[in-house]
Amino acid sequence: YVAKKKRYYTTPTEIFARGFELYMSKRIDSSFLKDADTYATNSAYTCFTDDARIELEKFFNEALPEKVGNYSTLELVMWVWRDTTKIEF
Repeated sequence: YVAKKKRYYTTPTEIFARGFELYMSKRIDSSFLKDADTYATNSAYTCFTDDARIELEKFFNEALPEKVGNYSTLELVMWVWRDTTKIEF
């Protein structure tokens, strides 16, 4: 499926969104997030290499408030969107 939608899945916005989703899936429980098995087996997420995941961790660790668990999902999404819209890919 991902291979057929390569153009969509390789847009900077989609890469950022799935990267953020991967990052948050380890930190909060939310009905917006999928189960751990999906992140481990679905090709939309497994295409992130180990090195890419390390870089995502570094990026979001620096970009997000220290106590992620103290914020609602919506607050975090809005905060990240507001502060990262100037990032060039």
